[in-house]
Amino acid sequence: MKQCRAILVVRSVVVLGLVSAGLSRSAISQTPQAEEPAGTSSSHDNLLAAALFAPMLPDAPGISSTTAASTKPQIAARHKVETTVSLGGSPQLTATRIENGEAGGFMTQSLDPSPNLVTTFRQSFRPWLGYSVNIGYTRATEHNTNDAGAQSEGTRSNFYVPNNVWELSLSHVAQVHITHRLTGFTDEGAGFLAFQPAKRGSTATIPTVGGCCTVAGTNFRPLIVFGTGVDYHFNPQWALRAEYRGLLYKFADYGQNLPKLITITSEPTVSLTYTFGKHTYKF
Repeated sequence: MKQCRAILVVRSVVVLGLVSAGLSRSAISQTPQAEEPAGTSSSHDNLLAAALFAPMLPDAPGISSTTAASTKPQIAARHKVETTVSLGGSPQLTATRIENGEAGGFMTQSLDPSPNLVTTFRQSFRPWLGYSVNIGYTRATEHNTNDAGAQSEGTRSNFYVPNNVWELSLSHVAQVHITHRLTGFTDEGAGFLAFQPAKRGSTATIPTVGGCCTVAGTNFRPLIVFGTGVDYHFNPQWALRAEYRGLLYKFADYGQNLPKLITITSEPTVSLTYTFGKHTYKF
C-alpha cells in the first residue's frame, strides 16, 4: 500500500509540473518577443524535462552522467616518455699527444684512425631530463714512442699494440623539439674505455728494459663523454641522427708505468634511430 501511495504522489507531482510548465509557456508565448531560431523550442523542452526528471532518475543516461562529467576537474596530461634506440657509425679520430721526455727528447702517444660503431639506448622524461646508455667498439692500434725517431721499432722506446677498444658510458640528455621533424639535443656523462690487446688473442708483448718483453692484458681507462646533435624524423618511428661525440681520457699504458697522456677522440656519428610507441607530433 505504501508503494502505491508513493507512486500516486510521484505521478501527481509530474502532472502538476507539466501543467505549470504548459501554463508558463503559454503565458510567455503571448508576450511579444523576437523570433527564435528553429529548434529553440525543442531545446527548451529538453532542458525542462531534464530539470523535472533528473532528481527522480539519477541514473538516466544522457542526463546525470553528462552533468557529472561536466563537474569533474580536468586532469593535466602527463609528459610523454620518449624511448629510442640507435645504431650508427663514425670515423675514430684521436689527437696525437706529444710531451718532452726525461732525456731531453720527446715522447708521443697516438691511436690510428679507424672505423667505429656505436649503439645508444635513450629515454627522455622531460625536455631537460633524460639519459642514454652508449656502447661503442673500434679496432685501433696505439703507438708509443720515446725520443721519437732515435730508436728502432720493437724496443720499449718505440712499440705499438693493436687493440679492440670498447666503450661503455652513461650520459645525461637534454633535448628540444625544434619542429615536428627536427629535434636538437646535448649530452654529457662518464664511463670507461677498455683497451683489449688483439695481436695475440687478448694479450700483446711489450719490450722491457734489459729483457725481452712482458705480456700486457686489458687496460681500463676512465672516460668523460660529451656531444651535441640533431634528429631528423622521417615518420613517427624512424629518424636520422647526426651528432658530434667527444671522448676525453688517458692513453693506455698496459701496466708499464708509461706516461699516460690525456687525449680527445672525436667521433662525428651518423645513426639510424627507432622511436618506440607513438610520436608526440602527427606527420
